[in-house]
Amino acid sequence: MLFAKEERLTYSTQAVRATNLAISAARFMRTLRDGFLEPDVFHLNPAHSDTPVFRRWVCLLPPAFSWYGAYLRNAYPLDMSQYVNLFCSTRIPCARRDQLKMQPDAKHLLVMRRGHLYTFDLLDEQGNILSPLQILARFKYIISDLSPWPRHPLGFLTTERRDTWAALRHSP
Repeated sequence: MLFAKEERLTYSTQAVRATNLAISAARFMRTLRDGFLEPDVFHLNPAHSDTPVFRRWVCLLPPAFSWYGAYLRNAYPLDMSQYVNLFCSTRIPCARRDQLKMQPDAKHLLVMRRGHLYTFDLLDEQGNILSPLQILARFKYIISDLSPWPRHPLGFLTTERRDTWAALRHSP
């Protein structure tokens, strides 16, 4: 991921940029969950297929046949089946193969800073995104925490080989 340089100084602080990123990610997640995310499509001839008429026409086709309709216009929908794993999921390291854990009703965000893990709710009880000022206050608190680095930061385990990480995670 690449962040463009923010010219406005009031928007370029770490807390503000983290807030904007968190809100954008939450909006993307809600669009995905609510079924409004348009599929990513590779257009060989965008002038012919990347048009409002093409989108309306493909939307009228039954979902099982929409791919064929796009194919006829040299437009190829990309596989987005793993998008559901972007949010509310985690990998649990196990020997030879990780286990994926899903928690679809999760409302929190995990932040790692200086070897510490912080969580806070990004969504309210109804699933709405908290206000930018509430999120900004949480990031400012995390940034202002001057706790010393932990002796054994848990996040470092994620840099290990999977089997080593799994053995360390499951050891007493």
